[in-house]
Amino acid sequence: MHSLFGCYKESTLPLFERLIHDFHALLHTNSATDRQWSLCIFDDLIEHAGPVSFKYKDYFLRQMLDSIVHRTTDVRQAASYGIGVMAQFGGKDYAPTFLEALPLLSQVVNDPSSKLPENIDATENAISAVTKICKYNSGNISVDDIIPVWLSWLPIIEDKEEAPHVYGYLCDLIQSNHPIVLGENYSNFYRVLGIFAVAFKSDVLTDDDEIKQRMIVILKQAQASQELWTSCLSKLDESQQQILIKVVNGQL
Repeated sequence: MHSLFGCYKESTLPLFERLIHDFHALLHTNSATDRQWSLCIFDDLIEHAGPVSFKYKDYFLRQMLDSIVHRTTDVRQAASYGIGVMAQFGGKDYAPTFLEALPLLSQVVNDPSSKLPENIDATENAISAVTKICKYNSGNISVDDIIPVWLSWLPIIEDKEEAPHVYGYLCDLIQSNHPIVLGENYSNFYRVLGIFAVAFKSDVLTDDDEIKQRMIVILKQAQASQELWTSCLSKLDESQQQILIKVVNGQL
């Protein structure tokens, strides 16, 4: 189904409808693998059929929300990814869903074990899902209330597929001079530079040169204001300082 949706988009729906009861049944088994597999199919439905997918919501939406906090990390990841593509591609009919999804996604990220290697993929997908809600489908939420918490979750360092969404949105906020992100008189900007430093060190953006270049432009603009640049660097550790200096000098 993944390949069919990827190639044929909505044209896949007649075949999908013949199998939808089977996919729905897999969401109700005791097997985490079956649940994950079914969620991935519904993720593809939302991503490739867009707003049309909403008419099938009764087959998956409740289970997708419940699965955000499932005991199994692969299930949590698939559910969080689904919420993200729902925000990005699903359209306005899904907007009320995010009022329920946001606390669940926050629960995943704020769990004390969320950054452990076995959980990090689900965690970063949850962060990316919140990013996409804020960027693409925020009609029913207060983005300004979410941004401070969202910033506290950064950086992400593992998921190369989701990292461009997260850092791209961060660049959007910086380049629009968002007051919460920058702070009064740029008082929060050093935190942004610290996030950038960790991102560059992790190589999480190796597959997305466009976002890397946007980040480099922001760094060079900051460097052009010597007072701001010096002040921000002084609040970072030596390793972060060296990374940022190498980046703006084209050495990394």
